Amino acid sequence: MCSYNDVFGFFISGPGISGNPNYQNNARNVATVPGTNTPVAINTVNQGFAGAYGSNAVCNAVSTNWQANSSYFVDNESNMSQSATQFDGFTVPFQVEVPVICGETYHIKLSIADAIDDKNDSAVFFEAGSFSSEAPLMAEVETLNSDVEGNAVEGCSSLRIVLNRPDSALSKTIYFETEGLENREAIIPELPDSIVFAAQDGHRVLNFDIESDFTYQGLRNFSLNILQPAVCSMDTAVISLPIDIIDFEEMVLEYPDTIALDCIDPAMIDIGVSGGRTPYQITWTDPEIDGFSPEIAIEDSTTIVGTVKDQCNIHEETVEVFIYRESYDDLSVSAPPAIAFNCYEEVFIEPIVSGGFGDYAYQWIQAGSVISEASALNQILELDGNIELVVSDRCASDVQRTIETNQLVNPITVNLGTDTTGVCTDLLTVVPEVSGGFGELQFQWKLNDNAVSSSASYSFYPQQTSAVKLKVTDVCGQEAEDDLMVMVEHIPMVTSLPEDTAICPRERLILDPEATGGMGELRYFWNETEIPSGVYSTMPAFDTSHFLRIKDECGKEIARQINIDVREVIANFEFKYDSTPIKIENSSSPNCLYEWSFPDGSGSSKFEPVIAQESLQDGQTTLFVINDIGCIAEARNPFEPPFKLFLPNAFTPDGDGVNDIFKAEGIFVKTFELRVFDRWGNLVFQSNSLDEGWDGSEPRIGSSYAVDNETYTYTYRAESITGKQTSGSGRVVVIR
Repeated sequence: MCSYNDVFGFFISGPGISGNPNYQNNARNVATVPGTNTPVAINTVNQGFAGAYGSNAVCNAVSTNWQANSSYFVDNESNMSQSATQFDGFTVPFQVEVPVICGETYHIKLSIADAIDDKNDSAVFFEAGSFSSEAPLMAEVETLNSDVEGNAVEGCSSLRIVLNRPDSALSKTIYFETEGLENREAIIPELPDSIVFAAQDGHRVLNFDIESDFTYQGLRNFSLNILQPAVCSMDTAVISLPIDIIDFEEMVLEYPDTIALDCIDPAMIDIGVSGGRTPYQITWTDPEIDGFSPEIAIEDSTTIVGTVKDQCNIHEETVEVFIYRESYDDLSVSAPPAIAFNCYEEVFIEPIVSGGFGDYAYQWIQAGSVISEASALNQILELDGNIELVVSDRCASDVQRTIETNQLVNPITVNLGTDTTGVCTDLLTVVPEVSGGFGELQFQWKLNDNAVSSSASYSFYPQQTSAVKLKVTDVCGQEAEDDLMVMVEHIPMVTSLPEDTAICPRERLILDPEATGGMGELRYFWNETEIPSGVYSTMPAFDTSHFLRIKDECGKEIARQINIDVREVIANFEFKYDSTPIKIENSSSPNCLYEWSFPDGSGSSKFEPVIAQESLQDGQTTLFVINDIGCIAEARNPFEPPFKLFLPNAFTPDGDGVNDIFKAEGIFVKTFELRVFDRWGNLVFQSNSLDEGWDGSEPRIGSSYAVDNETYTYTYRAESITGKQTSGSGRVVVIR
């Protein structure tokens, strides 16, 4: 419901109609809620409560009893049917009847409009054929006893027609006719041409059997039309009821008319039925027999009779079967009296059997055990003893035959010949002489009790004196063996590879092992790498070990290891500049020879020589260090003593013997020059010796001492014993 109400009206006017004078032609609105004058609209027929966009007040303004009308409302919002429409709700079908005068003309108007909104819609639906000057007859048809598809079956189904008249005030005649059904009188003989509804008679149920016309036509469609002449004979209403009808072909039976039985088995009758309508029924004259596949147990010949009908009893056929038992001759079995066999070949015995029923059973028995149940024996005999054959037949007595067995013998012989000699470089092939045995022979060769081959012959390079043994086995388990000794001599290998040695670092060492003895060409492996010539070259930088393996063609080997001691020599020294004369500190390798060469051409062989400073100037000192195997290391260092000067920034020439002289201090100084100036730039002191200093006197002012707390400037220049030069300036304060 909402705040607006869509307009809907169904107006009828004409003779005898008294309606609303405000409507055209004094028309009457028949689109009202049943039993009221309330128009059918959104706000009068709904779910009975206000929706999201409506209110109870809006509906109360139209009809105070609008909530009771919800019984006429059908909720369609959750309808998932494929035939559902988009309308959220319907009214139940409303039926309207208005009395009219026969032969007069009436005017009917339908008015519907959408009020205000463009979102919600209203519609009016009419039942097809329901708009008539006479209340339409309602007819339904039901097919009873139909097939699984719902089709009516000739001779088996019936039709139930239900008729209802909404207006039963007057008597009424309705008529029946069929459309598309040939031979109607034979198929629906009980269908009348018409029936009469008496006054006040508004309901009628009619039942008609569908008979068979015994003419096969298969599935077809026809219509049962019900004709209802209208009031005033102006038109006729036709109700067409579609009906599907089917019939079936003649029933056909398939079965044996004669059955021959053996001496034991019962008769099995299989009756096949086609045509007619399933399910089928069969009735036998003998009440002990039942079904379409009965099992018949008889002693004497007999004839059995039965009747087959389809479901509707339209088709009926008779079954008649003659059953008798056959007679059989005694069994006759022919088999060989004796056979020869071995352990690996199949024996084949195919007996000739006749007589009896022919469904023979066989048992081949040996040593009390059944070894086969085939009609012919075709297998390897694994047991000893004669074979008993028993042949059985269901309709004759058993027959037994004895077959003698004779086992064949063929012993194996093996000969490897006389003992022999061999060389590891020559391939030795042993070919045995073998005879006898059954089937494929198996060979097992052993060399010094180790399995080596399964071939018919054995080839090998003898490495040492060895025992060759052969065992031959056939498929029957027979065995024979022989052995052979192969004598082998071997010349031992000797190598001249030296013992462990010592070398200088990165000195090339050539290792050339000379080997004698062995068999054939020798192969050399240094550190597991083969070197064809055997000569190995190395320049190790540190202690190492090398491994030599020499192998001859027979696989014999000798191995040696040589350890190489790399004697590294270190030469290194420093001058001790704080000693006089100069001492040299030697940090070279110990226990070696030391050869010193000094810049003045002198030399020494002491470990740490002491030498005058003058001998070290003007060049480099060289040291050669030689170890016990002649490895040499060399070290060269120049004589570069530290060149240092120090000048104080104040002194006190007061004659107390402490800091009375201004002078420079230095080490390894060769020449030195000092000049002192007063504040006016006058030279007051000059010296060319590091040992000579200024006592503070100043001759310019006629005084032997400078002014108290006077500041003087100075300059200096010096050269070291190695020729390095330095110069500078500074200030010094005289304090008294």
